[in-house]
Amino acid sequence: MKGIAGNAIDLYIWSLSRYGMKPSAALHRLIQALTPEEKSGFASTLGAGRKGSNSLYLSLYLAIHAQEEYDEEAIRTAFKGTSFGKSLGFPKSHLYDKLLDYLQTQQRGSTSSSAFRQALDIIELLADRGLPEQALRRIDKELKLAQALEDAATVLQLLRLKRRQVMRLQPEELATDIAGISAAETEWEGTFQLEQAATRLHDELYASFQAVRRKARVADDLHLSALWDQSALLLGNPRLPFAASIA
Repeated sequence: MKGIAGNAIDLYIWSLSRYGMKPSAALHRLIQALTPEEKSGFASTLGAGRKGSNSLYLSLYLAIHAQEEYDEEAIRTAFKGTSFGKSLGFPKSHLYDKLLDYLQTQQRGSTSSSAFRQALDIIELLADRGLPEQALRRIDKELKLAQALEDAATVLQLLRLKRRQVMRLQPEELATDIAGISAAETEWEGTFQLEQAATRLHDELYASFQAVRRKARVADDLHLSALWDQSALLLGNPRLPFAASIA
């Protein structure tokens, strides 16, 4: 699960580029978006350095964290007489980067996508060492998991890897094996397209509903009606993945 860490990274990098937010405000909002575990974990990381609890970065983090609304002048006053008191620009920017690094490290260590990346590394390692049989066994293991999760994108990626290793092995049943892989690819490509269609429909419906809510009157929106019909049609497809149905 991507979780708050991944969402926060995407949200605040996008916010900076989209709206030109001041780094100080972005840092405050990013800190406020952390879970309690992330807040304490990052504080522990900052306090684990050479200066420990006397770290100015830890003090800056705690000072910004304590503010319900960001107050630049109050922070500047609090650090008067320190190296941060002269200019908060670099310390805030550096703290922002350190926090993103921490969140990305946590994300890599706790998500299923991280486990999949590790599995891909192992598969590539086995293949590069001239061990396609072992690579295939690992591919089949990951395929079962991805299929159970209805993760179409991952299934397709693994099928491409499987095709490559089967071609390297050149088994007697090569034509049959390749035909089976091709059939599986066709099936999962259809599933992936359905998943993409559901995601696009979800996003368009959400945007349209928000547009209607902002109006002063309740309108009979023909566009929304058409989207609703598309949604009903898509939900009636028995091959629609579970996650896409929920969306």
